[in-house]
Amino acid sequence: RMNTYAQTMSRLAWRMCDRWGKQKQCDINEEFNRLTVEIVAETLFGVHLDEIAGQLKGSVDAIQRLAMRDFASAIPRPLWWNKVFDREGYRAIKLLDDLVWKIIRQRRASG
Repeated sequence: RMNTYAQTMSRLAWRMCDRWGKQKQCDINEEFNRLTVEIVAETLFGVHLDEIAGQLKGSVDAIQRLAMRDFASAIPRPLWWNKVFDREGYRAIKLLDDLVWKIIRQRRASG
């Protein structure tokens, strides 16, 4: 199983490098965030997110920001806090939550 994961990670990393060759410059943080999302989606869920990986970047960034904010806070905020006071964070969580549930439904339907 680990060998399969390693092959997937290697293939996706090489594909990322190929994209770099076609660009004059790139945002390395954005590229590695995208790579991470693609690896997690394919190795854990068996889905290819080629067409939406770029859209997920904003959600991943927002959730990282929320996590760092809550980590630095003496009193953790409840999840509903984001819906009321942090609309961007709430949308990011909802987008990822909807995507994961869609993947789960598809996997269950396929057996």
